[in-house]
Amino acid sequence: MTPRLAARGLKRSFRIGGSGIEVLRGIDLEVQAGETVFLAGASGAGKTTLLYTLAGLETPEAGTVEFEGLSLYGLSGNALARLRNERMGFVFQSYFLLPELTARENVCLPAMIQGADARTRASELLARVGLGGRMDHLPAELSGGEQQRVAIARSLINDPSILFADEPTGNLDSKNGEAIISLLLDLAKSGGRTLVVVTHDENLARRGDRLVRIVDGRIAES
Repeated sequence: MTPRLAARGLKRSFRIGGSGIEVLRGIDLEVQAGETVFLAGASGAGKTTLLYTLAGLETPEAGTVEFEGLSLYGLSGNALARLRNERMGFVFQSYFLLPELTARENVCLPAMIQGADARTRASELLARVGLGGRMDHLPAELSGGEQQRVAIARSLINDPSILFADEPTGNLDSKNGEAIISLLLDLAKSGGRTLVVVTHDENLARRGDRLVRIVDGRIAES
């Protein structure tokens, strides 16, 4: 069976001052359709860089990433941006909600890029994540946990086949963090979506189908 996501030989480094730092040192990883995979490791291990590279957000210096049979970094910039918008959903540690827009308007934004009227679907998604009564509130009127739920609803507006989440509980207390991970797992499983999550919390990471531990830019356990 062809994996939904396949990485081969990923390498990435950064220059700080006059020296180079290797962040990814030849990563090979396959993620199947419908699988929930957590990338865990210490700060600086390379897990966020790996996530961004898998999602088409950071070009590797070497190696390939295939998503649903397409070579991500063989696509033009416009084609890659369109693919990310239509087939991928993103949830980050910082919620990146536009402060002047309501919860519903924020959720609609990715669909508006395609010219779609998504208000009805946005309302349905906000109800699904427990914010049916908060749709017309501005981000400043919502708690951190509620803002992250808005961000999750926004990630689903175009019905993506894969969700990428980078430390989605990083700004939340443990109770809200547990609730957000439970919500992501439920939404992924119920929709048959693949889920790839970066977290430093291995207790949360063990709730997925597979834990991939990153140590010094390499996979130490999978």
